Amino acid sequence: MPTSETKEAEIAYKALMGVVDEYMAGCYKNWVGSMGALDSSTLQAKLDKPLMKRTNHTDTTEREFLAVSTFNVKGVFLQCNFDQDLLALFTEVQYWEKFHGEFSIPYHAHDLYNQKAKFNAMREHVMRIVDAYNKILCDLSAVERRLFSDHIRKLDKRINQGLQKLTWVSKGIIEHYVNDCCAHCAEIYAIVRRFKEGKQRISHQCRLASSMLLLQIDKNVTYAHDIFEATQAARRTEMKRRLQQSHEITQLELRAIFTNFCDGTSEVLREWREFVKEIDSQVEAALRQAVKRSLQALSRAINGDAMSEPQTLFCLKLVLENGRIDYKPTMISLTHLVNIVAKELISTIAVVPRLCDILSPETVKQSSVANDRSDCSALTKRHRSFYSTISNDEDMLKIVVQIMNGMSLAATELQRHLERLFVIVCDSIFRRRFVAMRRQTGV
Repeated sequence: MPTSETKEAEIAYKALMGVVDEYMAGCYKNWVGSMGALDSSTLQAKLDKPLMKRTNHTDTTEREFLAVSTFNVKGVFLQCNFDQDLLALFTEVQYWEKFHGEFSIPYHAHDLYNQKAKFNAMREHVMRIVDAYNKILCDLSAVERRLFSDHIRKLDKRINQGLQKLTWVSKGIIEHYVNDCCAHCAEIYAIVRRFKEGKQRISHQCRLASSMLLLQIDKNVTYAHDIFEATQAARRTEMKRRLQQSHEITQLELRAIFTNFCDGTSEVLREWREFVKEIDSQVEAALRQAVKRSLQALSRAINGDAMSEPQTLFCLKLVLENGRIDYKPTMISLTHLVNIVAKELISTIAVVPRLCDILSPETVKQSSVANDRSDCSALTKRHRSFYSTISNDEDMLKIVVQIMNGMSLAATELQRHLERLFVIVCDSIFRRRFVAMRRQTGV
């Protein structure tokens, strides 16, 4: 026999179901009311839209969003242009059908819903183009997009058919159109990836150059004059070889990249010059860093710093010659040697020519016809060389002055030491003579 709690639960359930039924009836009434304006001709008009449209945003990951935000250009990206009201209609019909005829569905809505699989397949095809195209733009910065403007323009010409002519009711050619656009997007994206990889390899070469130490000073080693000179000469020769090798790799990468832009418009060639200038600036910064670190290493060995004492670099001999006590080699000779080493250290980078001269559009085309190094070097006279710019840099000159001041201070200290030594030697000689005289006189 039902209890009071059972009866209460049954009453509450019926009340709830009444509310739910009322809510469902209201939702159905509102939906049918909204469908009143969507007759067959209206629905057909919603399908008679281009497959895609332009937009200034896209559904992207966080990384892509950061790239997108740099463009600040309206109508750059592609977006699938399937009508949102029709997508909502498909969803509504799908769920109203779950009531198994309790709610009748308008004929024209049901007829369109029966084509849902076809339209979903078409949307997936169109999204292949949208994703491929937007992926290209998201991988390029605003400056790089200007460099790729010819490629993007050619791609736009192929895609424009889906922006202007092809609609969701077009028959037969959409699949061919999608495959053609996707193939060309893949081709352009491959060029973009090679461009990006080339830039990464160039940046790697710049990092290698900036980390080079253009002189060799071993810890706890004292050098003879000629040994130090020979050691630094050998080091400079090796560094020149490595700098030339790194520069050759950079040139080859840039020439390979340029093959994709050599037939570009004047706008693209102008952007190429700006791109080469940017790389040229990176190379200059790397060389400046290498020279600065090397000069600082020489200054630290001579002057010391907050973390270390000055290093004993040179082995000196104390000689008595022509009645005079002096060091060999002399401090004048050692100071001259250090000055020459510092200057030759900076001149090591003279083997690296300016990229903005030898890799301008005109010179690249000339050198591709006659790949002669002497011809290339003749083209590098329009800009100040890296060596000329860096050797006159204020920071470099300050470090060289510190080095020479350190050698001057060392010469002063050695002279004082020599004077003290002279007094000690003289005192020793006088004492020995005094003792010898006392022995002779018997005093």
